[in-house]
Amino acid sequence: SRAHSQKAHKDPREQCRQQPIPPFQTPLDTYFPRNRSALCCGKMALWQPRPLWELPPCPYVNHTPPVTPLQKVRMILVGVLLFLPRLLLLLFTLFSAYGLAKLSVIGWTVHPRPKRALPTWRRLIQKVLVPPLVRLNLFSLGFHRIKVNGSPAARADAPILVCNHQSFLDIWISLWQTLPVGVSAAENMRFPIMGEIMLAFQSIFVDRENSSSGQSASEEILRTIEDERYPQIQMFPEGNTGNGRALCAFKLGAFLPGKPVQPYVIKYSSPTLDVSWCEPLGIPVHLLALRMLLEVNNTCEITYLDPIVPTQAMKEKPELFMKAVQVAMAEALAVPVCQYSFGDTALMFRARKYGLPPKAALMEMDRATQVFGVGVTDCKECLEQFAKGIKTEQALAMATPAVELSSLATSISTLSSLGLLEALDLIGAASEQADALMATFDQDHSGTVSFREFVAGLATLAATRDKAEGSFYARAVSELKENILN
Repeated sequence: SRAHSQKAHKDPREQCRQQPIPPFQTPLDTYFPRNRSALCCGKMALWQPRPLWELPPCPYVNHTPPVTPLQKVRMILVGVLLFLPRLLLLLFTLFSAYGLAKLSVIGWTVHPRPKRALPTWRRLIQKVLVPPLVRLNLFSLGFHRIKVNGSPAARADAPILVCNHQSFLDIWISLWQTLPVGVSAAENMRFPIMGEIMLAFQSIFVDRENSSSGQSASEEILRTIEDERYPQIQMFPEGNTGNGRALCAFKLGAFLPGKPVQPYVIKYSSPTLDVSWCEPLGIPVHLLALRMLLEVNNTCEITYLDPIVPTQAMKEKPELFMKAVQVAMAEALAVPVCQYSFGDTALMFRARKYGLPPKAALMEMDRATQVFGVGVTDCKECLEQFAKGIKTEQALAMATPAVELSSLATSISTLSSLGLLEALDLIGAASEQADALMATFDQDHSGTVSFREFVAGLATLAATRDKAEGSFYARAVSELKENILN
């Protein structure tokens, strides 16, 4: 009765947000009173899922404003007067940089990555000739003046450079500034020209969805750092591009060696064009490049921060080192820190494949892992089942342009009597069980079940079973059928 009294005075969604969310532990007896009903946001339910939190703004949205009539006139004038010379300069510098990069490694194996650094004369070709061409390439894209605050530290003072990641231009800027050994996603190796250039500069490639690849890359990074014949290593610890309005979750790779790190930040600012390369919610890269060519001027500012030398505590616990660097970069950019990661991007691509709005799959993945103990593979499996339990047409019909979706809203009848039960393979469940399930999953009392609520509801169940019993979703459904509904 006390819970019902509180419900009358407080919004249940506020109650959910105010509940503390401790780190993930197994078993979760506090949240899972076996074989008896529980209170979930003041409502009777079969068990109590771990509470959700309010998602921060999505960092994977390009914020380029609509083109105004005045901008159209200006773009036409730029197109008539400057587009052709800019395009020719862009192509000349791009292919020249590519040709010189290939020239520097003639007779040298670039893939798989050799275990030794490029000889001095080969590196000299790259160092002397490529950066000026890269700067001209940026000039052709409208970056006439790039402000640089501070300067790169010497390799002896900081063998590792880390930078925020917003655009494909970040790689060009790093080549112009320091010509480092880059660490990049394995799929970038397949890009024509750019992939070849990165191979020539002995970049280290990581398959972001393969843990063994990450381990191999970590070993290669450490070996490269310890060999002084290599230049500095450059990493983008976010492991993904965002719109620059927040720093996403960092990966540990740059901080595991326990060596000094110099962070630097890149800011792009233009009232008419957001140059961030965000997928799948952003502008395709070729259209971004076209828009840059049609802008009168694009602006960029680079700020080098002081190198951060890890303390003994940071060396023993790299998470502390990572956090210190992340906070310093966030302060320099004047943006907040969030826990979105490449896992969220992977889920958005998967949602689009199932015909769902990509934002429906956002989890703030790194935080979800901490709170629910789920990984990207677990969430992909849940998303597949979730998509089977709803009608895509109804989901899309509920996506109003005026509201930025943070969850997928569908009708209560679909989810309570069909969708939720179908997703859980419980079509024959009694109506009272269906109502109880709805009450359990529906944390915010909206009358709908979002994908995040679906995962949160299953996470508590899956945690009670041994991982050897099967996948995340299979363990959760087995627990539901064997010990909850029976």
